[in-house]
Amino acid sequence: MAPDSSSKIPPRGGKRKGSGRPGRSASARAATTRREALAARRRRRNTLLALTSVGVVIVVVAVLVIVAATGGGPSSVATSRLTRGKGSASSAGGGRLPASGYSVIDGPSAASLAAAATHYHDSGLLFPKPIHSTRITLDGKPEVLYIGAEFCPYCATERWPLTIALSKFGTFSGLKEIRSNTSDPGIQHLATLSYYGSHYTSPYLSFVPVETENTQGQTLQKLTKQQSALIQKYTQGSIPFVDLGGRTAILGAELNAHLLAGLTHTQILGQIHQGSSTLAANIYADAGAIVSNLCQLTHGKPGNVCSAFPKPLQS
Repeated sequence: MAPDSSSKIPPRGGKRKGSGRPGRSASARAATTRREALAARRRRRNTLLALTSVGVVIVVVAVLVIVAATGGGPSSVATSRLTRGKGSASSAGGGRLPASGYSVIDGPSAASLAAAATHYHDSGLLFPKPIHSTRITLDGKPEVLYIGAEFCPYCATERWPLTIALSKFGTFSGLKEIRSNTSDPGIQHLATLSYYGSHYTSPYLSFVPVETENTQGQTLQKLTKQQSALIQKYTQGSIPFVDLGGRTAILGAELNAHLLAGLTHTQILGQIHQGSSTLAANIYADAGAIVSNLCQLTHGKPGNVCSAFPKPLQS
């Protein structure tokens, strides 16, 4: 039996009996189709914009987290910008670093320094900078030249990682515990070490430290003509300046000096020993970057250290 005609679905453009919905012309249907397509495109565009905005926020937050974790950006400051403080800071005759302090400085493993340096490098902060200079040597070994001053807070900051790095190639003795002495807000009296009167022995490197002034701004050591020419050429007199064998140089403190603010020597050494704080991560990273460049000077020796640094990490 043929189906009842009243139950058939009407063709497009017609109307169901009793539906009350009029049919639409071809032009009306086309207009509706265009409006729907336009609305769909707008929804897709808005969704894409929203996702892009979220992505940008995530990237910005990630960058801020990395920079915060590594302690901030450049800290290099010219000597002329520093105002020496008066009194209240230990002089060049400060107490000697105890044996336990040397053990802490020698403690961080090469692998730990390398891992921190890689993270530090990826965050885009300062690293040793390649220079085009005459190779400097002493006693037939590559020379590391440090120029700073005891009053200088940025020198105070850089001595910690530099001492750790050099300890991977040799042995220090005679280091003193002092505090910087400047009127710069927040970093007036940073706990640090002094190289004045210290000794360093290594089969791989020679270390020449020059502390030009004590904590009270009095002359301790004078630069040679060659040393004066080097620091003027690369920093116009800014300190700290460290020449790594004439291949790379440290032009100012590579980590944020404010990370040391308010800490004692014991607290800083404690954080270096634990290796888990922001300060420790920065010191490890800076030390690792220095070690990676020193290994280029020593041709990969000692192997148990330099094997962790297949290439120099530089700015």
